[in-house]
Amino acid sequence: MKKTINLLITLCILFSVAIVPVAASTSAITYSTAKKIIAEEVIFGDNTIDFSTLSSSKTASISINIEGMSVYIDYSRMGETFDDSSVEYVSQDADVAYAWDGRILATGKGTTDIILYLGDEQYTINVTVKDNISNELIEAIELVSRGNSLARISDERQSIIDKASDMVNILWRPTTNLTGWRGNYTFEAGRVYSGIPYSMTVNQCDDIEFQAAMSNNDFYNNYSRTINNITYIMPKYGSDCSGFVSFAWGMNKLGTDTFITYPSIGEYENLQPGDAVVYRVNNEGHIILVLMNFQTPPSGSGYNEPYLACYEQTPYHADLTFHTYADLLADGYKAISKFNN
Repeated sequence: MKKTINLLITLCILFSVAIVPVAASTSAITYSTAKKIIAEEVIFGDNTIDFSTLSSSKTASISINIEGMSVYIDYSRMGETFDDSSVEYVSQDADVAYAWDGRILATGKGTTDIILYLGDEQYTINVTVKDNISNELIEAIELVSRGNSLARISDERQSIIDKASDMVNILWRPTTNLTGWRGNYTFEAGRVYSGIPYSMTVNQCDDIEFQAAMSNNDFYNNYSRTINNITYIMPKYGSDCSGFVSFAWGMNKLGTDTFITYPSIGEYENLQPGDAVVYRVNNEGHIILVLMNFQTPPSGSGYNEPYLACYEQTPYHADLTFHTYADLLADGYKAISKFNN
């Protein structure tokens, strides 16, 4: 997530260690102003690409309003024998957008091409991301989450949100190039990044442990792990999606195979700050932490479909993301809560 770094943070980068803590906001944003900011900035567009159409034309173009939003590739019309796990995704600029498992995630303002490889065939999706997430939008969503209309957020729920926010908003600067998830991304030396890197190693860490790990002699060593007979390169220290939620929930590391056994809390409308959505299919899964549930988008919004603002451990780092109920339902996500198990 791209953020404005003030003079104090810049001086910290130049003259101190490689970790830069996020400064507390000094804005006097009001609750009503916060809802107006959200209404004006969080507008979803066409968020599905039909692969059957793409397969004939070989190219497509999409536009995404802000980073943190996703577009999904629909393989349903390709028939039951089609194996979408065999599709490989390559982004020409992962700082604008990248793709995995049929999902294109906007990561910053700009334009890039996402290349899909399926056997000998190649398909190109041109992606334009219109804008970055503003600091004001981040602050507005966090403020509105504390005034959640379902129930005034409890101290325990607030601690979950605070921990997740710390893992998403930690600013850090590698002193040597660091290879990202699957070897498809490079955290460049001297550049400031936000969010814990994605990694599926035994060295799962939260923001505090990650900060300490940066002093380890092996921090920049490549780590490889074989999953389903495929060997992946990744950072040695970081967090995966279930590790991220485990840290936020203040518990020992659980996997999506355990989270999926949590009782459902029913419809997505029941989700409150600090809850989560999880799916698990064919021994693979994903889990996302809920920051705010917009059952009805704020007044003044040009968008009427309900959605969630979330904190999510994505490749290649933890981020603020947005998900419509429809997209979650299509992927089979289950609504769960730490407080309902």
